[in-house]
Amino acid sequence: MENPSDNIQQQSLGYSILLHLLPGILIFSFCLIITPFLTRLGFPAGLSLLLSFMFIGMPIELGILLYNGKKLNGKLSLKGVVHYRNKMSFPNYAVLFVALMILSFTFLFLLTPVKDFLAEKVFYWLPDYFMPDYETVSPSPTRTAILITLILGLLIDGFINPVVEELYFRGYLLPGIARFKWISPLINATLFTLAHLWQPYNYPLIFLIQLPLVYTVFWKKNIYIAIIAHCTGNIIGAALSLISFLGSS
Repeated sequence: MENPSDNIQQQSLGYSILLHLLPGILIFSFCLIITPFLTRLGFPAGLSLLLSFMFIGMPIELGILLYNGKKLNGKLSLKGVVHYRNKMSFPNYAVLFVALMILSFTFLFLLTPVKDFLAEKVFYWLPDYFMPDYETVSPSPTRTAILITLILGLLIDGFINPVVEELYFRGYLLPGIARFKWISPLINATLFTLAHLWQPYNYPLIFLIQLPLVYTVFWKKNIYIAIIAHCTGNIIGAALSLISFLGSS
């Protein structure tokens, strides 16, 4: 069983904060640059975020992991870099997964009015294309462009990006601040939330969904439950959007 601090290199708090926030800052910056260009070409604004994940966020996160793996192992490897990979029984996975999903969708239901209020009254100064209702008020993209974006959303935001994020944020950064004991999941969840610069109106929802998830990972020393829950939540959202679009006239 993996102890929070055994054989895990600890990071300074300042360095850890930088590593938590850097991918989000660069993703946000890339979106600011490419979104106006993509929307003029007739694509949904959401495509820019998917491309930012694919070409900015994931390469940075994987690059940091593999760089540290190369330093540690002399070759490109995640061994000794990605931690919290203890085994759990299927009943444990099932119970924790159901509990996390119930909490997530409860928070989603309860905090939708909060998101709308924050978007309208607090973060109104964001570029229009970052606002939650932008697609309904902007010039309509073509159906082909929307379909491409929704399929990419299912693949990138549903499967690939959540796996990379969990390896990076929960498998690498969370163990790196384990010396803070039970405060470390709070730090990790807070910084992960703040890194979502493109949707600050969703901060309360992201934080409340992440907090039980990160504490579960820290408690069980198991990132796989986070990967499963993160992928499932994103897949459900992406699949519902795709099904709704395909069912529309």
